[in-house]
Formats: sequence, C-alpha cells, structure tokens
Amino acid sequence: MTLTDTQLVAADDDRAGIAPFSVRLPPNWFQIELADGGAPPAEGSPAVRAFAETVRAGAVRGGVVLAAGMAEALDDDQLLLATLTATVTTGPAGEDRDLDAIASAIAPFERPGGDWRRVEVMEVPAGRCVRVTGVETAGPEGVSAVIMHSLVPMPGAGAAVLDLTLVSPSAGLADGLLDLFDAISGTLTWGTGSPSPS
Repeated sequence: MTLTDTQLVAADDDRAGIAPFSVRLPPNWFQIELADGGAPPAEGSPAVRAFAETVRAGAVRGGVVLAAGMAEALDDDQLLLATLTATVTTGPAGEDRDLDAIASAIAPFERPGGDWRRVEVMEVPAGRCVRVTGVETAGPEGVSAVIMHSLVPMPGAGAAVLDLTLVSPSAGLADGLLDLFDAISGTLTWGTGSPSPS
C-alpha cells in the first residue's frame, strides 16, 4: 500500500538518549494530545471524541510518547477504529539491543478460533526492527484485535528501543488493516522533519 496524502505527526521527548521521531498518517487520522488536560479532536461525533479521550487516558497511564487514532463510520451504528501509540524502553548505555534475541523472546502462535501471531526481523526505512503482527483476543469481553508492533532501536549511544504499535478491534478486516499498518510504520523517520510518504 502507498500513502499518497498524509499528515506529519512527531514526538520530541526530552529524556536523555531519546531521539525525536516522526511518522506520517492518512488524513482521516488525528493526533491525540497527551499533555494534562489535552483536548479531544475539535471535530467528530461524541462517540469519536469519547474514543479519543479513552485512548488519551490509557496512553498517559502507559507512558506513551505519541498517540493517534482513526474513527470512520462503516454504517449508521458501527465505527472502524484504530490507534497508533509509540512507547520507548531504555537501558544502560552500551547495553546489547540484539534484535534476534528480542524476537526469540516473543512467541509466535496459531490457535483454534483464529488468533495468531507472527514474529520476524526485517528492514524498514528507519532501520532493522522486530515486526510482530497478528490477531489476538484479549480483555474481559474477548475482543479480537488486529495488532502490529515494530520494535526499532533508536539512534544514539543508549539502549532505547521504540515500540510503534498499531491496533484495531476490526479483526474481520485484518488483511487490509495490516497493509495500512505496514504503510504507516514504513514512514517512521528519526527527527521531526518531513518523512516521505511510503
């Protein structure tokens, strides 16, 4: 999939060793303000605004440094929802960030009922990463979600790893959503400039 019409979103965390980064999103996505008292999107239905606030609250609790969402009407009573979050894990300077070791610690699976997870080490424009994709059922309501993680070592002397995560509860649209998530993940760029559409 090629993203031809995009908007730039960027994170510039002030913690030592955390490199600024940016991604591009389709125009129907919106960045979620994570600062205290951050406002939900100015446009959209009450359901969209409530969705954005739910994402914001969870992101703040989880130490997320960048968050965005998408809520598109499929019909009169159903929304296609998706989120992007970025978190950073850090370790001592010089600590090994061996991606093969990271990948081997994440178990792939395929289960009756349709849940599955694949793990691979691959090249993306931002560098080598561990890519985790799948459909997984979680939570008390047993919601099946389409998930893509890209675990990318950040530039610099530290041991920081960026986890760029895209999720949607619309598991029935898994193939198309994973194509979209891959295209978005491919726009990750270090710095807060203007990455090219993927």
